[in-house]
Amino acid sequence: MRPDRNLFIGLWLGLGMVLIVALIASSIYSFHQTYPNYIHQTMRDEFNPTFIILTVSAAIFLFAWMFARTSKLTKGISESEYRFKQLLDHMSSGVVVCRASPNGQEFVICDFNLAAERIEELNRRDVLGQSLSKAFANLTELGLLDAFNRVHQTGKAEHFPITLYQDEHITGWRNNYLYKLPNNEVVLIYDDVTRIKQSEERVDHLVHHDTLTDLPNRLLLTDRLQQAITQSKRERTYTTLMALNLDQFRPVNDVFGYDIGDQLLREVAGRLQYCIRKSDTAARVGGDEFFILLPLIEEERDATIVAEKIRLALSEPFNLDGNDIYVSASIGIAVFPRDGDTCKRLIKNADIAMYHAKRSGGNVAEYYLPGMT
Repeated sequence: MRPDRNLFIGLWLGLGMVLIVALIASSIYSFHQTYPNYIHQTMRDEFNPTFIILTVSAAIFLFAWMFARTSKLTKGISESEYRFKQLLDHMSSGVVVCRASPNGQEFVICDFNLAAERIEELNRRDVLGQSLSKAFANLTELGLLDAFNRVHQTGKAEHFPITLYQDEHITGWRNNYLYKLPNNEVVLIYDDVTRIKQSEERVDHLVHHDTLTDLPNRLLLTDRLQQAITQSKRERTYTTLMALNLDQFRPVNDVFGYDIGDQLLREVAGRLQYCIRKSDTAARVGGDEFFILLPLIEEERDATIVAEKIRLALSEPFNLDGNDIYVSASIGIAVFPRDGDTCKRLIKNADIAMYHAKRSGGNVAEYYLPGMT
């Protein structure tokens, strides 16, 4: 228990005893003033020393019992609050306890544990007694203040995760849980899950991207292709898939080594991304094989324009370690819905068209046609 509460209880106990003694003394004095002879006669005739001693002893015992009971209760409350405070400060989660303002529209911070100090980089002395909106300026726009109001009004606990932004960039994530206590205070228990989210994103990125070029891999390509097909069906547009294979790539590895070959693949990835829109996807599915996904195009000739742009970009020399290296690309094109209405069919037909272009001498883009093998 806090020292000020101990002092408060002690003062009230002392004041109560003083009032009781004063009340008894006042009653005796008033009775004596009204019946002066009666008290002297009664004391002399009816009250003996034994009775007086027993009465005083009973009064002392009653006082001692009341004092012991109050002290025990005070000690119990003190130990309970101490345990609660220790538990609060040893939690790894941030804890903020608030009470509602008289108008119910604002919340005042009445407790702030050590984990909250660490997460927010604030000292509890600087926030205790302050309103939530003053201590944390962005609570309203994040919707957390509204969550406080809902929990306070309904009494229902709520899970309220938030994403933190700065200059339109994500800076962190928080997992928030709000509860209403029996005394009408609202407690916020939260964790900074930024590192966990970042780790999950890194793992997800590794699963869905090529480690050499950092382009999407076959798994992510297939997922995006399925989304594009679904959207094209809904909006009645075309989706184009290009399969691309480098010509003369094997001699690069044989003559210059695999390190130069890897550099070349990274440079090719950069040029492919330069040739397409942000909404398009360039993916590497293995070796020197790439795919280009063009979702939601209005006309097939748009795909022809992009394919020619890519072919010309890859025809330019690559300067790697002082060596000018020349490669070209064979490109096969399949169009939804004409050349297939599933991911598997479109990928297969784009590959068939690409190998047909390669057998034709390479450095050319060809559309899939029925009968190609």
